[in-house]
Parts: sequence; C-alpha cells; structure tokens
Amino acid sequence: MLLDYHPNLRLQFDEELKLLRARYVRPELLGDGLRPSMLALLRAMQHTQAQLLLLDTTNMLDIGVYDQIWLGLHWVPDAIKLPLTRVVFCFHPRKVHNQLAVESLIKLTQHLIRFDIQFFNEPNDGLAWLTDGSPRRAALLAEWQAAPELTELLSDSPVPH
Repeated sequence: MLLDYHPNLRLQFDEELKLLRARYVRPELLGDGLRPSMLALLRAMQHTQAQLLLLDTTNMLDIGVYDQIWLGLHWVPDAIKLPLTRVVFCFHPRKVHNQLAVESLIKLTQHLIRFDIQFFNEPNDGLAWLTDGSPRRAALLAEWQAAPELTELLSDSPVPH
C-alpha cells in the first residue's frame, strides 16, 4: 500500500514482508529541506515497524555538511533502534557524494547497527535482494509503477510564475 507521510517522499509498505520502500523526490519541486522528509520517513518506519527498508536517494541533491551532522546526531540513533533486519540504499551511479556521506555515517555507528546494509544503483535490484524471491515482489512493483510520479502530478497543475 502507498503511504502519505510527506510530499517529498513516495512511500510503499507491504505488511506481509514488513517492507517499507521510500523514494526521495526532488526537493526543488516543493521547496522543502531534507530534515522534514527524513523525520517523516522515521515516523513511517516507527509506525510500520518495518524490518526491510529500501531508501531510493537517486533524486536527492547532495547532502550538506550540517544535514550530515543532524542525521548522525538525531536521525540515525532513532532509526537503528527499530526492528530492521535488512536495509538497501540506492544511489545514482554518478553521484558519489551522498553514498560517501551515508558510508561515513554507517562507519561512525557500525558498532550499534544490527542489520545488513547493501548499496545498489537500481531500486528494482535492491527490491529483489530485499524480497528474496517472494511472490509479493511482482505486486509491489506493479503498485509502485501504477502510481504517478510527483513530476507527473505537478505537470497537471498550474505552474506559479
């Protein structure tokens, strides 16, 4: 099922697999920063008690240094307390800044992390790893692909000048 926690996030949750999929949409479309989106993602993770998480950051702008510090001090400590067993981060192959930022956060907190983390360039590959051959994967992909992207929704509305 698709969830609505924040306009900068596209979220999907599967109760049977306890899988939460999140795609960060381009913030310049809505003018909102990283922190409100990440807090909304954390609320969704807490509410669903997801065990599997796919975080697609391929559209995300570079994470600034202050946001990296905030993530390390405020977001990561709450996220690692959740019942996660496997986490996938998807990064654009030509945008290494965010991958390096996430890797540094993981390195700083690796002694507290109790779940497996993998990096992928393609979200569907990450989903395949998380679902591990489950027949639910096809339904999740169909639901995700049937929902309009934020850019499609915005193109239908009048653009302010």
